[in-house]
Amino acid sequence: MEIQVRSSTMVRPAQDEPTRTLWSSNLDVVASRKHVSLVYFYRPITINGSNRSFFDTGALKDSLSKVLVPFYPLAGRLGWDPDGRIQVNCNGEGALFVEAYTTSAINDFVDLKAPTSQLLSLVPVVDYSTHISSYPLLLLQVTFFKCGGVCLGLGLHHIFADGTSLFHFMSSWAEVTRGHSVTVPPIFDHHLLRARVPPTPSFRHTEFDPAPSVYTPKQSSKLQETPLSISTTVLKITPHQLNTLRLRTNVKSKYSNYVILAAHIWRCMCKARGLPDGEVTSLYIPVTGRCRLNPNLPPGYFGNAIVKARAQSLAGKVQSGPFIQTVESIHQTIKRMDDDYLRSVIDYLEEQRNLDLVRATYSSNFKYPNLTVVSWAGCNLYDADFGWGRPIYVGQAMIYFQGAVFILPSPSNDGSLWLNIGLEADRIHLFERYFYGFDATPIIPSTL
Repeated sequence: MEIQVRSSTMVRPAQDEPTRTLWSSNLDVVASRKHVSLVYFYRPITINGSNRSFFDTGALKDSLSKVLVPFYPLAGRLGWDPDGRIQVNCNGEGALFVEAYTTSAINDFVDLKAPTSQLLSLVPVVDYSTHISSYPLLLLQVTFFKCGGVCLGLGLHHIFADGTSLFHFMSSWAEVTRGHSVTVPPIFDHHLLRARVPPTPSFRHTEFDPAPSVYTPKQSSKLQETPLSISTTVLKITPHQLNTLRLRTNVKSKYSNYVILAAHIWRCMCKARGLPDGEVTSLYIPVTGRCRLNPNLPPGYFGNAIVKARAQSLAGKVQSGPFIQTVESIHQTIKRMDDDYLRSVIDYLEEQRNLDLVRATYSSNFKYPNLTVVSWAGCNLYDADFGWGRPIYVGQAMIYFQGAVFILPSPSNDGSLWLNIGLEADRIHLFERYFYGFDATPIIPSTL
């Protein structure tokens, strides 16, 4: 797909604010140093007998300028404090806004919903080899298709935004574009997640331990030269299928849909990868601290409030053992993530001499033979109505790690869930077969 960029503008906040810095919590510092890239697709609609004003970029840039006043750090740049800790310099330099066109149509994408390099072309590119202060933290691209449809590509730096914060910004920008005020003002007080004085970690935090290598030194050297290729796909599971999975595995109703689905995904991934019974495998579970900390974080808290819990088992037990044991293991892993545990995580990170090393280890643990299952099922992905209707699809532009699974709500709002999956290319079809093995009617989402 060829993209033609027509204009590239730096949109600054509508009001000048004094330059200030935004302190990064320990959870911010260990977050990925890249942008989270999403794509929002919209079908054209007729407005006052014409679609001329559909996704008016002038109106979008005007509302963006306004919403950047309360969301002022998003117009800043990264930097370092005197102690070498990463921070956000709130200097109002602006967010990047790109207007682009393509001769392709939305329906030209055969696997549109699967994160691919094609989708990544709908989000502005960042050169991370440059100094961290050189690139915007918020990237936006409006791409017009020949069919009249639009893709709004978003890149928001992970240094100060988890999924909840990202969708908070998008719904707020949409509100302002429709002529309303921001319903939930953002709160950037990251000191709410400051470590205790003195830091007193009280648990053994295995979630930060490096995963043991499953390769010999010779194999590891070969992998560095030719890394495993990643394939992506999207699978759909309906409420009926999820209930069938629950009934066929005799799982009690006390367990959440996430726990049931994560256990099933873990089992299927172990089988698809052909893990030996004695292989140690870990499931990393992103757990939000927003409603688990005491007191809870305020509704508008804008930052990273995610801790990745770790459930660990032998592959043989996950693949062939009683399913209820895997379910219970995940359930208990999540249950222990209370205020005491989360505060202990923050204190543990405070005691680490090199958080960059912790971050590198933390982000690399999700690969073979491990996995991570991220749920956005409860997030307001489809609240991004800028006055031209809700998006028909929202999803990742790209998945960078094999073993990463994202659970998203269905755009049809029928209670179904979509799974965006990144896996070793030669294992993806096996995973799909095992995933639907409990049900005779697999459902693959149709193209838009």
